[in-house]
Amino acid sequence: MEQLTDPKGLIRNSQSVVFKHRSHEDPPGAWARLNRIGINLTTAAKNHLTLDPEDPDAQRFDILKTRLLRQAQTDNLRRVGITSPTPNCGKSLITANLALSMSRQCDMRTLVFDFNLRNPGLCDLFGLRRTGPKYSALRATRRTFNSTALRLSDTLAVSLNATAEPDSVQILSSAHTTKLLSDIEAAFEPDLVLFDLPSLTPSADALVALGLMDAALMVAEAESTTLDEINEGERLIAENTKYLGVILNRCRAIA
Repeated sequence: MEQLTDPKGLIRNSQSVVFKHRSHEDPPGAWARLNRIGINLTTAAKNHLTLDPEDPDAQRFDILKTRLLRQAQTDNLRRVGITSPTPNCGKSLITANLALSMSRQCDMRTLVFDFNLRNPGLCDLFGLRRTGPKYSALRATRRTFNSTALRLSDTLAVSLNATAEPDSVQILSSAHTTKLLSDIEAAFEPDLVLFDLPSLTPSADALVALGLMDAALMVAEAESTTLDEINEGERLIAENTKYLGVILNRCRAIA
């Protein structure tokens, strides 16, 4: 199973973080009306999704969640993107498991968007290709988002897509996308919005998307990502939004 390390000090401890500005005992009607669907346990196990809170891997993500929420409170962050220096570093799996950890935070609500428009992966990772929307919500309106977003729990909803969008840069940089995100946040009042972003190379998609974020995390692959790639990734993120740190993924445990 994948291991997380934290050279930038993002992960610190697992003490609970509580958002005190609002009670979530009675979610607004917009949230409650989202289509509710569960995650198949066989699919979850196959795709390494951590549903059991007692699982050591789930507890690692709970630690990551705790530190991220503290930072979000301190810096008033809502939109957090997750990217990587290059493809195939495991950022989508990190996004999915971090979102599942967020869903265990009963006093807050989390939205998740798949912004990797050229190569969307969360739909398959959650096992929702047959039940999720075919196209990105960014092509539609808030009304369409309301009918296609899926609620995986009382506190977690996802906006996914199963079809690649070839004109992704134009979609991400459009005024429509900026307004749509603001409208969705106004209607659903999420405490945190996670975005599975494209990798920083080879396309410009991530750089465009980072301009919409309040902050971003970077996922590096322990056995393939070079130090130069990490340094360049840090620079690119810092030039476009607040840089929160790097997660070193697939790091072998030392006996």
